[in-house]
Amino acid sequence: MNLIIFILGIILLMIGIFKGKNIVIIVPIVLIAIIVLTGDIAKLPSYSKTYIIAMIDFSISNALIFYLGVLFGAYISATGLSRSMAQIMIKLLGEKRVILSLILLVNVMMLGGISGFIIIFTIYPIAHQVFTQLHIPKRFIFGLIGVGMATYLIGSMPGALQIQNIIPTMFLESNLFSGYKVGIVLTIYLFATGYLYLNTRIKHAMKKEISKETVIETLEPNINKWLVFMPLLIVFVANLLFTLFLFPQFDLSNHQRIVYALNSSLVLGVISTFIITNVKVNHKHILRSSMMIALKPLLFVGTTVGFGTVISLMPLVQDFKAPLIALNPLYGLPLTVAIFAAISGSATGGLSITFPFLGPDLLLQAETFGLSHDTLHRLAVMSSVTLDTLPTNGTTMTMLKVTGLTYKSIYLDYFILTVLNTSIATLIGIFLISSGFM
Repeated sequence: MNLIIFILGIILLMIGIFKGKNIVIIVPIVLIAIIVLTGDIAKLPSYSKTYIIAMIDFSISNALIFYLGVLFGAYISATGLSRSMAQIMIKLLGEKRVILSLILLVNVMMLGGISGFIIIFTIYPIAHQVFTQLHIPKRFIFGLIGVGMATYLIGSMPGALQIQNIIPTMFLESNLFSGYKVGIVLTIYLFATGYLYLNTRIKHAMKKEISKETVIETLEPNINKWLVFMPLLIVFVANLLFTLFLFPQFDLSNHQRIVYALNSSLVLGVISTFIITNVKVNHKHILRSSMMIALKPLLFVGTTVGFGTVISLMPLVQDFKAPLIALNPLYGLPLTVAIFAAISGSATGGLSITFPFLGPDLLLQAETFGLSHDTLHRLAVMSSVTLDTLPTNGTTMTMLKVTGLTYKSIYLDYFILTVLNTSIATLIGIFLISSGFM
């Protein structure tokens, strides 16, 4: 009976999020209902405290990363750099490879440390303009962002400056480049298959439909093309140097070194952006609006982390802990991360919940089965982008609001690219590691 209540509670939560209800309100309500109806009401005060602490701890620990990522993206957009990047890449690769150009642009931005959330606001106006000019159906913008942002750049790319690649360093003695061999293989797979699928679907659709939207005039870049990508390069190189050489000189934890390196790099990126462009922008507005934009995903993820943390402590879920721990971490860890990512509707939530849930037993099992922390790191991050983009995913809903599209028009392709294909990639990674190829 308790299992049925738990499942119904999760379904209710998904429906609420799907319908756009305020997650900060609906999550605690559903959580309290599950606790009460499963007969665990005596622990409600303890669970409430755990929920608040988990949510606040995550928010405080990651607030600056979220803010600086959004701020950097805002300056890239406001100074015209993002539009200039798009124009240069399209000219370089040609109109026939416009999808490839835009995917690579998203990749470059993500590698430069721009938050995945702000990519939506940065890339959408550019993609919409290009799609309109070339009569590409607007709904494929979702697939474009899905391939460029929600698959290999978060899950498999070694060195990715994204929160999902940072979280495992809090629990493992790993770094952003951990598991680079299998990561590179999976990145190539996801990039190639994702691009080929999306390009094929667009060509097929363009034979049947023609965009009727008004064509928007393009703006020619007025910035030296050799300097356009410099801020992103500065962030990437600075982060690498800070991580490997500067912060290891200080008495800091592994996670602190990585976070300090990323934050410092993003600050350099922001400064370099308005120095290189020399464009007059409203700094006060950008600083304030970036704070408000960053607050939404931070609260969203913090809330899901609090929810998942409490759920993971409930007796019903704890009953599944022993079987998961007993599994070889090569299989148990990806499975656990994927389940919690699905429950929380977030790759970040899935990772943040899994490691405290499995606890020290995970590392003991890894040692028993001869698995390195680097391997665990890459498997965990890769599996976090499998079931996270089910319909309750917050980023997906944000993109729907920004683009004005509907689930009906976009979700089949998005599901294939960000759920089905990433799940296949995770299985490939497990096979390569278990077979001794990596």
